[in-house]
Amino acid sequence: MMETEMSFPVNGFSGLQKKLKSLHAKKVFSGMERNVLFDFADARLKKSDSLVRLRREGKDCRLCFKGPAKKSRFKVRKEIEFEVSSFDLAADFLGSLGLKESFRYEKKKQVFECGGVCVVLLELPLLGKWVEVEGAPSRITKTVSRLGLNMASGVNRSFIHLFAEYRKKNGLKQRDMVW
Repeated sequence: MMETEMSFPVNGFSGLQKKLKSLHAKKVFSGMERNVLFDFADARLKKSDSLVRLRREGKDCRLCFKGPAKKSRFKVRKEIEFEVSSFDLAADFLGSLGLKESFRYEKKKQVFECGGVCVVLLELPLLGKWVEVEGAPSRITKTVSRLGLNMASGVNRSFIHLFAEYRKKNGLKQRDMVW
């Protein structure tokens, strides 16, 4: 499946939460998300702009592969994701295939379903508050407008790339983006 999304930096969520309520958005999750990326020792996944991610969100655990991003106004990439019954067993499985933990990141998030798109209010260590809108490009554009956001301020790069830029710019030695 192809994932299509765009992210927007914001100062706060209160106005957005009111707009989401007025749009009859349904909150489907609120809480902490913990992610671990895995790669081979030669970093071949990172070098090819791909990743393998193991995620824990509440009681749910998911394993995901993301392929290279396509050149687009939006962040578009192949995504294969499925539920796993045990975070620890999945991590051990990946290790048995020769993959090693390469990066950890966390997000505080609220997830809403709204007009055929997924709207996520995110707070990230060091990167601040963001809104992520995922769905078909026309629906993303419409929802962004209805939320009062500006498409021109949208970012089509991953938070992993943004964190790497932040680390470089600020001389930060910290490898992981965690609280």
